[in-house]
Amino acid sequence: MRKLRWGGVVLFVFFSLYGGEKIKWWDENWHYRVPLIIDSGIYERNDYSVYVTINFNEILRNNEIKETFDLNSVRLIEINEKDNLEREVPYILKPLQRNQYILIWRMEGKTPSLTTRCYYLYFDTVENGKKAPSIYKDSQENLEEVFKKILRENLIPNSDFENIDKGIPIGWEKINVQTDWQEDTFKVSQEDVHSGNYSLYICKKSKTKSSFRISYGGWKPPIKVEPNKKYKISGWIKGKGDAAKCIQLAFYDKNWDVPKDKNYYVILSTYGTHDWKEVYGFIVSPSETCYAGVSVYLYGEEGEGYFDDLQLIEIEKEESPSISIGKLEKIFKGEDI
Repeated sequence: MRKLRWGGVVLFVFFSLYGGEKIKWWDENWHYRVPLIIDSGIYERNDYSVYVTINFNEILRNNEIKETFDLNSVRLIEINEKDNLEREVPYILKPLQRNQYILIWRMEGKTPSLTTRCYYLYFDTVENGKKAPSIYKDSQENLEEVFKKILRENLIPNSDFENIDKGIPIGWEKINVQTDWQEDTFKVSQEDVHSGNYSLYICKKSKTKSSFRISYGGWKPPIKVEPNKKYKISGWIKGKGDAAKCIQLAFYDKNWDVPKDKNYYVILSTYGTHDWKEVYGFIVSPSETCYAGVSVYLYGEEGEGYFDDLQLIEIEKEESPSISIGKLEKIFKGEDI
């Protein structure tokens, strides 16, 4: 069996395929497509598996198309830059939350460094006639293994606050490092979420510098990590008011004490009033590291913060390729919407 190689994605704004030239339509029975451009980065890739999350309903809604997405209609077509040949690419499409899907496929063969590979993701709606499902038997097993690894990679349990017991996200505890917090509150919220059914909400009205912290595992976080590894911490925050809305990652030794290395933590912050915004940072764990603690809190002035979809992953030495998602195109116009 081939060794599985895979990478996550970074989403950027769309740039035109091949200097702005339009690529002919793969099949006129399909009415919609979006371009996906992969930048291989500084590493050569061999049979490298990649994935991207996508919300087809949101794409339709953002383009004022009031039709129903047909799940069976999805097809992935690779475009060869040299001779403009088209090749249908096997993939798997797995549901996540709130109409989001994860699309996984393999860049087959050798992909040199500093090059791009170009794909079109075709799909359609029920109103345009239902399509037969795609069947790719030979590649399913390996791609399923990639999907399982993607699900395993997040080290923070209940990172989306979806598992609730008596109104509290399971595993998350309030830890007090100050005492004057009578006016501060926290809860799980269904009113404003990034994904799923719940987010974590904190309201700070106290005059202390920091609100209480909501930490996974409390004072003795059970998140096992390794020393001298590079980690990425990320999450989504929505804010109101002047308080800084913070996500903190800190490392601890086997006794849950702070390591001697001063660079044992990283804080991600947003300020002011804003819609959902992703924040992320990178840090190398100190040599004595055994555990990691993740907490969310507000700092400074009064304010409110919503937190959702936190993620802690170990970063591979080999940087993952980036994927750019382009604008929706419609066949009957033959141009970008």
